[in-house]
Amino acid sequence: MEARVDPRFVDAYHKYSGADGWIPRAFVNYFAATPQGNTAKETIELIRSIHLFSEYPVVAVNFGMSIPDGLDPQEFPRLVLLHARPLDAADRSFNFNKFRGFLLSRVKIGVGLDSDQYVAPMVDNLFNMTEREINEGYPFPIMPVHFLDWNPQMSKARWWQRICPPRQPCTFQTMRWGHAHPTWTFHALPFLGRWLRKNFRDETLP
Repeated sequence: MEARVDPRFVDAYHKYSGADGWIPRAFVNYFAATPQGNTAKETIELIRSIHLFSEYPVVAVNFGMSIPDGLDPQEFPRLVLLHARPLDAADRSFNFNKFRGFLLSRVKIGVGLDSDQYVAPMVDNLFNMTEREINEGYPFPIMPVHFLDWNPQMSKARWWQRICPPRQPCTFQTMRWGHAHPTWTFHALPFLGRWLRKNFRDETLP
C-alpha cells in the first residue's frame, strides 16, 4: 500500500510528524467524494469540528479521484491530506479502505472517524484513555458498542451465512455488535494488518 501527502498540506505533515515520519496523536478519516457532493460537505464539517473542539491534527485519506472544494490549509491548519488508491470495488466493499487508511496514516495513537460524524468538547479525552488501555498486554483496537444488537436471529444480513453453520445455533458471535469507529495505538496496528490480510484471503483469525 502507498499514500502520498497532498502538496498543499506538506507543511502540516512536517509540523505534526516526528523524525520517524509518524504522527503521535491524530484523528483519521477516509473518504471519496465529488468536489461539491454530500460526502465532501460532510467531510469538511467533520474537519471543521475537529479544529473547533480539539488540539490534535486530523489525517484525511482520500481514496477518490477529486478533492472536496473547501479543503484549504489556511482554514484548516491541522489537516494532513493524503491520497491513496482505493480497493477494486468488485473485490471488497469500499469501507475496507477505512482500515487501510489507519495503516497508511502512520498515526501512533488514533481515533477513527467517518465523514458523517462530528466531534464535541472533551473529545481529546479519548486519546489518553486509548493510550492507557491499548498496550503490549492488550494489542487490539477498541470499538464503541453499537446501539443495535445485531445477531443471527435479528439480522438477515448475508455475512451470517458466511460464518454460521446452516440450520444450527451460531456460536461464533462472542460479543455485542460494535461500531466500526475504533481507536488504536501502534500496538494494535499489527492486528489490523493481519485482519485485513486474512479477510482479503478468506482466511480465519486464530
